[in-house]
Amino acid sequence: MAKKAAKIKIKKKKWFEIALPKILKGEVFAEALAETPEKLIGRNINASLGDILSASKKHMNIALKINEVKTNTAHTRIKSISVNEHYLSRKTKKNSKISGRKITKTKDGVKVDLRLCAICTSHCLTTTKKEIRKKLEEFINNVVTKTKEEGLIMDLISNNIQLNAKKELHKIYPIRNVELEKLVIE
Repeated sequence: MAKKAAKIKIKKKKWFEIALPKILKGEVFAEALAETPEKLIGRNINASLGDILSASKKHMNIALKINEVKTNTAHTRIKSISVNEHYLSRKTKKNSKISGRKITKTKDGVKVDLRLCAICTSHCLTTTKKEIRKKLEEFINNVVTKTKEEGLIMDLISNNIQLNAKKELHKIYPIRNVELEKLVIE
């Protein structure tokens, strides 16, 4: 006689709304499918800032991580903000890009890895590049240690930090632009 096959129990999945962090208005911008709210925690979501803010920031990408779920809404926090590599390569000439990176803590104790790049108007000497890189890293350290996490993110999105860095570096060598390469929040 044939044995009875065990029935497979399938749990039904539900749709959960995903909300932006409070820094970026806190509005619902997407939906995710999951069996339970606990399975949503830890998921990563990637989107462009142009889609989220309805602004001309299509070249900037943001990575969000779900950290809590309340009722049917999953709340996120910012994991990283980065700029599209093709955008940077279109703006730079050969040997005119100088990158500066610094890992420091913000005023409220959040560990941040910030990378900015200075784009020179033309090719410059190696000694000048070293001086610009040193000044850029000092600038990053000063800005990050004096601001809180939310203020740092908003200043980077609105280009305030980049404009101030350009003013500082322009004293050493003519700088065309200063761009955000990547911001990682740990």
